[in-house]
Amino acid sequence: MLEKYKFFYSIYIITFWIMMCWGFVSQEFLPFLQSLDSAVLLLGDAVLIMLGIVMMRNRGDFVFLTVYLLMAFISTILVNKVGMIHYLNGARDFIGLLFVVPIVRWFLMSDRKADFCRSMDRQLRVWLYVQAFCLTWQFVKYGANDAGGGSFGYGSSGMVSTLIYAVSFYFVIRRWDYDNIWQSIKQNKEYLILLYPTLLNETKISFAYLLIYIVLLVKVDRTLFIRSIFMVPIAAAVFALVFSIYVDVTNQSSEDILSEDFLEEYFFGSGADIAYHAELAQRYFDGDFDDALSVEWWAMDVPRMAKLVLLYPVIRDEPGGYWTGVGVGHMKGTRTIKPTKFYKEYEWTLFGTRMLLLFIVMELGIPGLIWWLWGFFRITGLRRKGLPHFDKRIALFITAQMVMAMFYTDYMRMAAPWMIFAYMLLQPRYTAPETVEEEKPALSYSLP
Repeated sequence: MLEKYKFFYSIYIITFWIMMCWGFVSQEFLPFLQSLDSAVLLLGDAVLIMLGIVMMRNRGDFVFLTVYLLMAFISTILVNKVGMIHYLNGARDFIGLLFVVPIVRWFLMSDRKADFCRSMDRQLRVWLYVQAFCLTWQFVKYGANDAGGGSFGYGSSGMVSTLIYAVSFYFVIRRWDYDNIWQSIKQNKEYLILLYPTLLNETKISFAYLLIYIVLLVKVDRTLFIRSIFMVPIAAAVFALVFSIYVDVTNQSSEDILSEDFLEEYFFGSGADIAYHAELAQRYFDGDFDDALSVEWWAMDVPRMAKLVLLYPVIRDEPGGYWTGVGVGHMKGTRTIKPTKFYKEYEWTLFGTRMLLLFIVMELGIPGLIWWLWGFFRITGLRRKGLPHFDKRIALFITAQMVMAMFYTDYMRMAAPWMIFAYMLLQPRYTAPETVEEEKPALSYSLP
């Protein structure tokens, strides 16, 4: 008889690698499969949802799912009358907290939890090398731009850089000796070097991650001030070196990147010209532009903060307003399911990069934002006493990434990052440090 652990793990890890690598493989090696992108992602989501339902054991996970189902039903069906198909499909936008967390929790509560941790650590180490290969390939072929999405493929530059920093920090902090920094750097040089792919795309938020990365490697005690006299110049030199490399590989000017005008343009568009950007986007999706112009980014993607300014009044005037949002499922399945009326009307604003904060409030209102934050913080362990310092810092690092995502991007809607985040956040709750064997030096992939 097939052991339940092996059966579930085999399905999970196969799904893990498909979700992680399908984009790059289909775009670079098997382009004739790109037409299957939506189907493959839908199938991956479906597998995770089914596994999550079958493997759910924790009462808190049941409560969290029930609250979502009620909130989404009220907003989508009762208030906004969007439709049942979108109500069901909308759960895919919250798949990480709803279903991936229960799956990982089941593995960590099983008798084979030590095997699971050893295996997942091997998978994450291999994952880092895969990103190094993919991002180097993309940089050589396309240059430093949005094509540098690593194994996720085009358009996922922000997500892959975020995860590379998180996984690298996860390995480094667990073997970091605050009292012997130089020895720690030598011992962890592999994972520090594997940060280099984040310099091969235009993901500017990587500099914020680097700063937090360095800060969380510092021991906070009474000698901090004395040590900072030596450490701050070193950290500044590292930061300057990384910034210099980034500027070179992306062919940008440091003066332009650090200017107030650049930051204003990057987040807002052009300040007072938000209406101009909105008009261009509307005209693009109305088909007013010819093919020669259709590839220009400024005619398609309204800047982040401009989306906030433009969409919040729209949400306020919808039937649910800020209290229930406009319902779930607007952003999922638009190529396989008939788009909602709301999506068709505001596609020009919803297209491209969106902030997580805007997305959650748009679909579930302010109560939905509170629900989402509750779901996130209940798995961080930040309030849990007795956790090793490195586990607390891993939670702090991922929490910082979540806070930045609220105002930067909505990659946390997807399942793939949660297959990494959920493991790194939940592991300390169920696994004592001595039960997890240190990662092996050789790359390996195997099913237990």
